[in-house]
Amino acid sequence: QNSISAHGIMNPLIVEKDGDNLLIVDGERRYRAAKMLKLNTVPVLVIESQDDMGRLTKRFHLQEQHASWSAFDKARTIVELQNRNGMTISELANALGLASATVGDYLSLMNLSVRSRDTIIKKRLPFNYVTSMGRAVKYVEKNAVRQQLESAFLDKIERGEIVAYKDIQKFGIAIKHGGEKIVK
Repeated sequence: QNSISAHGIMNPLIVEKDGDNLLIVDGERRYRAAKMLKLNTVPVLVIESQDDMGRLTKRFHLQEQHASWSAFDKARTIVELQNRNGMTISELANALGLASATVGDYLSLMNLSVRSRDTIIKKRLPFNYVTSMGRAVKYVEKNAVRQQLESAFLDKIERGEIVAYKDIQKFGIAIKHGGEKIVK
């Protein structure tokens, strides 16, 4: 709000025609700030009406440009796309213009616990660390053992014992081939 008050709205809101109404695709916070500041006009880019898939895909790519959008935000959006449209990883990858492996990596993040997600966000761990953890954890079937594994990863990262994502990858490979006894 302070920035808009001082400099105005630098990026237009992106809105979609929905009959006689307009649906905000990008710029909800800018719109709310403009309302609070009682601005009479705001810059707007109007796009044609889209289907659900087109709208979600457009939002994904618009949000990807925001620095505050975490890997978990992307993962949640990909899961939403998958759930709404019953798409395979390959279909999602094609729709989003991403590699299938990248889409799979985002989806694997949803296997991590809330503690892991919070720690990863707080510590700003690189995407390759996060996806390596997600891949390693998905091979563990028992929830209690999965939580132990995540906790061990987080503790080792915090103590500086894991310094490269390849360290996590080694654990993942061992778990994939050796099962839960490796975790224990």
